[in-house]
Amino acid sequence: MKLQYDAEVDAMRIAFAETTVTTLHLTEGVAADYDADGRLVGLEILDVRERLPDLDVLGSVTLEGVGLQRAAA
Repeated sequence: MKLQYDAEVDAMRIAFAETTVTTLHLTEGVAADYDADGRLVGLEILDVRERLPDLDVLGSVTLEGVGLQRAAA
């Protein structure tokens, strides 16, 4: 997973996989990217300063449940 913030354009991208995507605009300034199988592979958020109450949150990432096992089929 890759989290990128571009202060110059005030945009954040969260990529779960690098692949060819289809983008669905969820609301103004928020888009979701899906792969060919319909799996969520990325999110993009524009105007981040307006949407996040505290930009300091971008300086620290907390991972919880890393290594989660897949549910049995």
